[in-house]
Amino acid sequence: MAESRSSNGLGIVSLVFGILALLVCWVPIVGLLAFPVSVLGLLLGGIGLIIGIAGRKWEVGTSIAGIILSFLALFVCMSMAVATGAALEETSRHLEETSRHLEEINAELEETEWKIK
Repeated sequence: MAESRSSNGLGIVSLVFGILALLVCWVPIVGLLAFPVSVLGLLLGGIGLIIGIAGRKWEVGTSIAGIILSFLALFVCMSMAVATGAALEETSRHLEETSRHLEEINAELEETEWKIK
């Protein structure tokens, strides 16, 4: 009789962490919370894969799926962090330009007002 393989608990947890991280990572600032969750999913998936292959007692499909989803979430999380940083830097630059322009306009108005009186 063939020996049945049991389910991989670490792989299932890795898969759940990968799904959660992938759902949260799209939100610009809150998505940074997905970083540790996806790293933990990668670690648990890797451990589950190693144990599943070495012991031949566990299914490895859930570990592989967890690793893939966790890696994808980690990539998206890092990409979103870089994009958010670039957007904030661009916004800051525009605010500085606007502030400088308003100061110039204010100085011209004061100069014009002084000449009128």
